[in-house]
Amino acid sequence: MNKGYKLVMHKLLNNQIFNILIVSLIAFLANFYFGSIGVFPLDTFAFFDSAFAINNGSMPFRDYWVMNGPMVDLLQSVFFLVFGVSWKSYLLHSSFINILFATCSYFFFKNQGLSSTSSLFYSSCIALLAYSSVGSPFPDHHSTIFSILGIYFLIYSIRDNNNTSWFLIPIFFFIAFFSKQVPAVYFIILAGLIIILCILIKKNYNCLIPLTLSSLILISTLFFFIKLNSINFEEFLVQYFLFPKTIGSERFESFSLTFRGLFSQFKFIYMALLPLLFFVVVQFKKSKKYIKSDDFILIILILFSSFILIYHQLLTKNQNYIFFFLPLIFGVVHSFFKKYGFERKIIYLILIFSTLALTTKYHLRFNLDRKFMELQNIEKSEFIEADSIDRKLKGLKWIMPESSKNNFKEVDLLKSSIRFLKNYKEEKYILVTEYLFISSAINRNVFSPNRWYTTDGVSYPLKKNIFFDHYKKFYKSRLIDKEINVVFTILPLDIKSLDFIFDSNCITSSKINDILYKHEIKDCF
Repeated sequence: MNKGYKLVMHKLLNNQIFNILIVSLIAFLANFYFGSIGVFPLDTFAFFDSAFAINNGSMPFRDYWVMNGPMVDLLQSVFFLVFGVSWKSYLLHSSFINILFATCSYFFFKNQGLSSTSSLFYSSCIALLAYSSVGSPFPDHHSTIFSILGIYFLIYSIRDNNNTSWFLIPIFFFIAFFSKQVPAVYFIILAGLIIILCILIKKNYNCLIPLTLSSLILISTLFFFIKLNSINFEEFLVQYFLFPKTIGSERFESFSLTFRGLFSQFKFIYMALLPLLFFVVVQFKKSKKYIKSDDFILIILILFSSFILIYHQLLTKNQNYIFFFLPLIFGVVHSFFKKYGFERKIIYLILIFSTLALTTKYHLRFNLDRKFMELQNIEKSEFIEADSIDRKLKGLKWIMPESSKNNFKEVDLLKSSIRFLKNYKEEKYILVTEYLFISSAINRNVFSPNRWYTTDGVSYPLKKNIFFDHYKKFYKSRLIDKEINVVFTILPLDIKSLDFIFDSNCITSSKINDILYKHEIKDCF
C-alpha cells in the first residue's frame, strides 16, 4: 500500500501537466486571497476607474494624464470587457500575471536542469511572494515581472539560439516598459549589453533578425495605437518620457545610502548570491575561458538583476516586493550545484530549508500584514464586506488605515455619496477622489483629467516642476472640451487639490455630506 502510494506520488510529481496545475493553483489562490484583504485607495484602486473609463471612451494621454502604467490600464480594460466590471475581475488580472510568472519560472528551472519536483518547489515559492504582497494590478509588479520574463527568454535564447524566443524578448520588455518605466529600463539596458556581448563572443548575428523584426512590429503598433486613438504625440512624449525623467532626477539628487538600507534590509539576497560567486571563482580557476560560457552569462544576469531590484527599491522608496527573487536565486544555485557535481544531500537540505524559511518569513511579513505593510497594525476584526458599498466590490474585505477607527462611519458616508452621485443628473462634472472605484459604482464615466492625485508631485507636475504649465494647459483643455461645470470632491481630497486650476474667485462650494462637496465653476477660463 505504502509502495503504491509512493509510486503514484512519484508519477504525479513528474507529470508536467500536474505540476503546472499545482503551480498555477498556488499562484492564483495566494494572489486572489491576500489581494482581497484591506484597501489603500490610491494604490489598490489605481487602475479600476481608469480601465472602466477606457471601456467608456476615454484614452490615456489623450483624456487623462498618465506618467506610468498605461499598459496596466489597457490590460485591465480587457479583463473588464471579458469578465465584467468587478473586484473579482480586477484580481483576475493580477492573478493571471502571477500564474504566467510562476509557470514560466517552472519551465525556467526545468531548462536549468532541475527535476520536476525541485522546479515545482521553487516556482511555488515564487508564486507565493511575487504578486501576492499587493494583490491588485500594480505597475511596479507588472514592470518587474515582465522584465524578468524577458531575462528568462534571453537566457534560453543564448543557450539554444531559438528564433521564437529571440522574437519574444522585445515583447516582454515592451509590456514591462509601458507598465512602468523603471525598473524595466534598467533591465532593457542590461539585456542589450548582454546581447552585444554574446554577439561579440559567439560571432552569431542570426539573433539580430528576430530581435529587429519584433522591435519594428512593436514600434509600428505603438505609432498605430497613437494615431488610431488621436493621441497627441507631443503629449505622449511629455507625459511618459520627459516628465517622469524630472521625477527620477529629483529622487536621484535626494538619494542617500545607509548601512541598513543597502545591506541589512537585503542581507538574505546578498547571502543567496554568494554561492554563485563561488562557482565563478572555482570555474575560472579551472579555465580562463569560463567567462565566455553560457553559465557565466547566466550568473551575471542573476547578479545584476538582483542589484537592479535593490537599487529600484531604494531609489523609489516604494513598497517592498522584491523578495520573490530569493527562491529564484536559490533555484539557480541548486541547478549549479547539481550541474557541477556538488550533489550532497546536506547542500540540498540547506537550500530547501533556506528557501522555505525565507519564503515563510516574507509571506508572513507582507502577505498576512496586507497590504504593503500599511495595514499591519489594523485590527482585522473591523473588516466590512465591501459589497455593502457596491456590489461590484464583492469579495473585498474593506478596511483602510486612516479610517480604521471609524470604519462603519466611512462606509456609510461612501454609500451616501454614491447614492447622491447616482441620482445627480444636472451639470457635467468630474470627480476628485482617492476612492478610484466610484465611477464604476455609479456607472458613469466621470473620470478626472488625472488618474490620481498625490501631494508629492509623483502623479502630476507641481508648480516647481518645469512641466507644470504644460500640465495646467492639458488639464484646462480637458475641462473645456468636456464642458465641465461642476467638480465633486471626496475627502480627504478637496478643492485645494486643484488650486493650480481654480482660484477662490471662480468656484462656489457647498457641502453634500461630511465627505462629499460640490464646487460649481464660474467663468474661470
